[in-house]
Amino acid sequence: FLRRWEGRSLAVLFVYTRATMPANNPGFLTDQEVVDVIAYMLFVGGAPTGSEELTPDLQSLARIVL
Repeated sequence: FLRRWEGRSLAVLFVYTRATMPANNPGFLTDQEVVDVIAYMLFVGGAPTGSEELTPDLQSLARIVL
């Protein structure tokens, strides 16, 4: 996961995830659910945790690069 997304911002991952998940009903998740899924993927992938909770704000997510 981290190798595939290395160098990209969380905003890019957010837009991609929102448009493709869940696979059987893309776009069904709320923005908060999408950002929660991303936080879980980062956790499972071994990314270091931040000091603040992720929010579904594209400007904030754009400042975080994997």
